[in-house]
Amino acid sequence: METSDRIRQRLKELGLKSVDISKATSISSGGVSHWLNGNSSPRGENLLKLSKLLQCNPEWLLTGKGTISDLHPDLERADIYENGDPPAHHEALVPFFEEIQLAAGAGLASIFDSTTEKARINLDVLSTQGVPAGAVVSCRVSGDSMESKISDGAKIFIDTRSTKITDGKIYALEYGGLLRVKYLYRLPFNGIRIRSENSTDYPDEDLSAEDAKHVRIIGRVFWQESAL
Repeated sequence: METSDRIRQRLKELGLKSVDISKATSISSGGVSHWLNGNSSPRGENLLKLSKLLQCNPEWLLTGKGTISDLHPDLERADIYENGDPPAHHEALVPFFEEIQLAAGAGLASIFDSTTEKARINLDVLSTQGVPAGAVVSCRVSGDSMESKISDGAKIFIDTRSTKITDGKIYALEYGGLLRVKYLYRLPFNGIRIRSENSTDYPDEDLSAEDAKHVRIIGRVFWQESAL
């Protein structure tokens, strides 16, 4: 089956017509015909709107992977939802920490296992960024050291697989018992430079190789409530 076949299948199962797609997505009748004939496929926001209308998983609709009702083939359904509402078909739920205070020497795994709160993130964002939902954690940032890149109180999303420094990327890290969100750079002889967006008030910190051993990189920040 192609994407067009799955679209027609769901239309038939739900008793919908092509005009319903146009109304839900604001796509012209000609554009909808291209989808139904297999000349093109829905993408981005249009895919999410179409999946919502057809009450199915966007990835299943586009690729046939997983099942119709799965949130995502790599996700387990969660029992706890933010604000008490179940996630939409185009959303994933990831662990969320309203406040994180890392004690010196504390193991990160035990801290990450301690929350029952969830944050929502669009499956299309995960697909675009190439990050599986199972690798994501979310928390809030406090302070102005990363203004104007990340606002005080912003909700950020972290790829915990990405712990190898790529110069100039933003990472969540633990150093000196504090959770910090900073630009990281590699220095000669295994040192690390920690840089803030607000460099006037927060000068660069250059760590020697010995001090850098005490930096725990939680992961790369790849998204916030508004894109980085």
